[in-house]
Amino acid sequence: MAQKIILGTDNLPSGKDKINENFTEVYARKEAFGVYDYNDLATQTTPLSYTGADPFYLTNDGLGVSTNKIFKLTGINDIYDTTVNSFDFTGLELGDTIDIRLDLDITTSSPNQNVKIIIELGIGSFPIGTYQLTFSGEKTYKTAKTYLNETWFSSVYLGDAVTKDNEAKFIFESDDDATIVVNGWYVRANKRLI
Repeated sequence: MAQKIILGTDNLPSGKDKINENFTEVYARKEAFGVYDYNDLATQTTPLSYTGADPFYLTNDGLGVSTNKIFKLTGINDIYDTTVNSFDFTGLELGDTIDIRLDLDITTSSPNQNVKIIIELGIGSFPIGTYQLTFSGEKTYKTAKTYLNETWFSSVYLGDAVTKDNEAKFIFESDDDATIVVNGWYVRANKRLI
């Protein structure tokens, strides 16, 4: 809706109506996004061990002390289902977007080791099937050591039912062995405002 401007020619009732219409639209947009922060507990003591398995899915139990869902969207308790380790976008609408920031501690095993994070979308869809997007590019680690708080950030557009109505998971890929501590991921669900 376009903003309603009160003109000098408006009488009191029509001016009041325009004010109410403007505030109704503002109130409807107050929940433009919701924030979900899932921190993992299990990998803090038992890191994931990558040995070239394909696909190697990242897990997150959501039991870490910094898990926070206070700022979630009304009516959508979770965007990530910790029982099956996958994203669930079904409570959202076509046209919404999801911003995700991953935070991992990665221990590499060789010099110049390449690591890539992929988000697999549309899991379980038929007949179209799954598709994958590289998440924020590939990183090369110059020496074999532990890299703390490595972050990846990207967005997912819910532009079709395959993406919106099916599971999504993170895949870890590397050209050599690695161990991974999942510190967590932050998810912001952005509502399409029309």
